[in-house]
Amino acid sequence: MPDGEYDPWWLVKYVLISAADGVAAGWTFLLILLWTDIVRLGALVHGSGDGVIALAVLLVSFGITFSLIGIGWRVMVLLPRDD
Repeated sequence: MPDGEYDPWWLVKYVLISAADGVAAGWTFLLILLWTDIVRLGALVHGSGDGVIALAVLLVSFGITFSLIGIGWRVMVLLPRDD
């Protein structure tokens, strides 16, 4: 984009990138929880007959939660401070 040209979609892109960063962070955290078997979460998901459904629910819930945290964090950093 040339200098001085305004992009009307910059905020939408900013929010989508923030959400994607949050989802990546949430799924990474979930992977760490499952891999290290903290509170036997990995054994519970792996040993369950409905492990695929449990994993899907965990992926969706961690993705939504961390994407909202990522959006909130990036929006708060975006706002000017009263100094």
